[in-house]
Amino acid sequence: MSAPRASAAAIAIALAVVIGFATPVRGLWARDLGPWWLPFVAWLPAVVALAWTARAPR
Repeated sequence: MSAPRASAAAIAIALAVVIGFATPVRGLWARDLGPWWLPFVAWLPAVVALAWTARAPR
């Protein structure tokens, strides 16, 4: 895996983890910060990054 691909995947995964875990913990997401489904959408970059790196030539 190339360095740019690895760093892009690491950034996407870290961002998804922070958003995915931090927002539901507040307990105010649905009322104050947005729709209920947004924390789930936050995991999409991590899923895409993992799929992208998994199919990268070794």
